[in-house]
Amino acid sequence: MRIAERRTYEQTDEFKDRYRWRSGIEATMSEYDRRTGVKQLRVRGFKAVKFCAILKAIGINLFRAAAVWMAINPDPNDDKSSEFRRNHAF
Repeated sequence: MRIAERRTYEQTDEFKDRYRWRSGIEATMSEYDRRTGVKQLRVRGFKAVKFCAILKAIGINLFRAAAVWMAINPDPNDDKSSEFRRNHAF
């Protein structure tokens, strides 16, 4: 009986609106882990871990900013920019 109620609730607009935020965060965290390996830090201590995590987050933001910038301002003479855009666009 609980499964049927849950499935009914999952079809409501309220559930879909709440879940879309979670799915966006999950994708961001997945990218954060895949690109930076944040789950395997080689430091110990809260301050060091916090510092490394912040640097890795800044790195992800730089990757995203570069992808947006290259999508907006493509260089017609550079084949590498189109390859970068294909591999790193979101």
